[in-house]
Amino acid sequence: MAHHGTKMSELKDKMQHGEHVSSYEVRLEDDNGDREFWMAMVLHGADLANVAFQWDQCLRWARLVGTEFKAQVAKEKARASQGHPVSGFMNIEDDLQRSRHVPNLAKMQVGFGTYVVLPCFDQMAHFLPAWSELVDNLNDNIDEWKDQSEEGREIPAAVGNEETCMSFVKDLLL
Repeated sequence: MAHHGTKMSELKDKMQHGEHVSSYEVRLEDDNGDREFWMAMVLHGADLANVAFQWDQCLRWARLVGTEFKAQVAKEKARASQGHPVSGFMNIEDDLQRSRHVPNLAKMQVGFGTYVVLPCFDQMAHFLPAWSELVDNLNDNIDEWKDQSEEGREIPAAVGNEETCMSFVKDLLL
């Protein structure tokens, strides 16, 4: 999260200096560091973008990320007796592969989308108009997750089984 904070600070600096889309397009031709800045911002945005994908892909990635978090928490709990901390925000109790009702995952997605990704993407869309579509998707997805969380609405079951998903996640972590 420290990296995200740094990127957001840099982006806010750009906004405060009154730089707008029209002047941004000209600056890309200049070699004053903007090109590298925007390449880094787009890469950072891509890292966060799963919550802004179209709903079916957002849901798929949320289950994968949630499964990765559960695996991480299991590793941390195994080391807790040695004084290692356990990441509480990653501790998702939902059955992410079999259940059609995942309120904890939904709440996590609402928080991440609302407080981390949306402020970043809103600002990026001022400079990169194509990101407006991601902002629209993100707002729709936040509404979907809120409905699922608050109303207990069911979502589609996961594709594949837990063992396949856990194998994929373990490969990423190792």
